[in-house]
Amino acid sequence: MVSRRYGEAPFDTVRSLSSAFKDELYACCFSSETDSTVQWMTYADSGRGFSIGFDSKKILQNHCGYSRELNVDDYFSGVNDVLIQNTFMLGPVVYLDKDNSIRILDSISSKLNGAHITNDSFDSEMLDLVQTCGWFDAITKNFSFRHENEYRITHAPKQVGSIQLSRTAAEDDIRPRVSHLDPLCWRTTRYGLAPYYEFPVPIDAISEIWLGPRNPDHPNIGGDHLLRMFCRQHDIQHARIELSASPYRG
Repeated sequence: MVSRRYGEAPFDTVRSLSSAFKDELYACCFSSETDSTVQWMTYADSGRGFSIGFDSKKILQNHCGYSRELNVDDYFSGVNDVLIQNTFMLGPVVYLDKDNSIRILDSISSKLNGAHITNDSFDSEMLDLVQTCGWFDAITKNFSFRHENEYRITHAPKQVGSIQLSRTAAEDDIRPRVSHLDPLCWRTTRYGLAPYYEFPVPIDAISEIWLGPRNPDHPNIGGDHLLRMFCRQHDIQHARIELSASPYRG
């Protein structure tokens, strides 16, 4: 039986498979910042929109049998223990400063250099490497975005059958996936075709609603009243209504 090391695996194959695996990780993004001028400008129609705050525990309450809240150390405690297929994981984004970059490279290097694999085990061992690379790609972000204090719910559907690692990602046959959120939906974006799942959020998970600094109703007492009427009609009357204190006016 022939034995070989990870380092002999074609780099282009690892890269293409990791990219394909990352495309099948789904994420919903949040921030722990409640009233950030930069984020009003970037994500809320230049401050004309709203910001909705959620209770992190309640947002996962409908998925309590297969969900988990994580911290950054969990990401490095053994990625296979974290990346359980068909689960929902809520945790902070890892911003790529020097220390976090080293920790990630060490995790990947240990898989590249730490074990011999045989022809019979190559697919399973390669899948472990591919999942590790794809996972870290999905939960990291450039350090220049650290002001966002982003959190993500990530979801990995269960793969039916094994990935054909002997093929490139482009040649791989399309195998069905199983998710608690089925059916898989599709939409077009400026970046191309995008698959997505609809993630149901319990009404009582909504804890606050902020009006942006350029929201037309921001200085308008009548507008605030209309928002409260809207919340009552949709059973969100428990949510606090807040006005942004940001000085941003465009």
